Amino acid sequence: METRRVKYGSNDKIRFALYTPDGKNIRTDVVFAAGDVTISKDGAAAANVAALPVYAANGFDIEWMPAAGELDAKEITLRIKDQDAAETWLECVKLLQTEGDANAMFTYDGQPSVNILGAAGSVQPGYAEEAGTFDLYPGDDISIPFTINGDMTGHSLYFYMKESSNDLIFAVEDKALSNWTATDGITSGTIDFASAETDSLIPAIYNCEIKSKHNTNLKVATVWSAKARLKKPVAKKTDVP
Repeated sequence: METRRVKYGSNDKIRFALYTPDGKNIRTDVVFAAGDVTISKDGAAAANVAALPVYAANGFDIEWMPAAGELDAKEITLRIKDQDAAETWLECVKLLQTEGDANAMFTYDGQPSVNILGAAGSVQPGYAEEAGTFDLYPGDDISIPFTINGDMTGHSLYFYMKESSNDLIFAVEDKALSNWTATDGITSGTIDFASAETDSLIPAIYNCEIKSKHNTNLKVATVWSAKARLKKPVAKKTDVP
């Protein structure tokens, strides 16, 4: 059974292919009838889909367009089975897991908008939004506030920091974040540094990320990014007579 992510409550097309009963060839001439295609939402009783799938323009992909309300569950099981006594295609089952809504299985969609409090950000396509640059000073205890536009309940958050995206070694790695809460679809908290941690870093510009790990399926996603500028204090020069 194939598993894929879909947007909660959307009517985005679901594409699939059907094969001959022996699984050797793609069927390009299937004619669906009522009962051939059903969905079950969160394990509930199966029901016929509102609209039967049709072939795409390429002649072999089959497209199913969900109707309103058909993707408003955490998991939807889509079953495509020939109801005729002599089945003419191999039964196909898709598990659709929803994202991007407070009621979805995954409350964020993998590319949430994020920002650090007090700093402007700009969106990087295909990645978390960069949250700005903050300063660190060696020997400081410091808390960096962050906000994630998504409910991270059911996830663990970890902080990472390295000088270059090409570096294989992190200056800070797998730093578990515990000081955060999620309310009304927003996650906010602080990245807390002890003075011993900042003392162990050399002055540089660091690329920083927060990654989320789902506590059940262990999927990992980058949900926040920023740059940290570690400064070394310079003693004030005293004039010598």
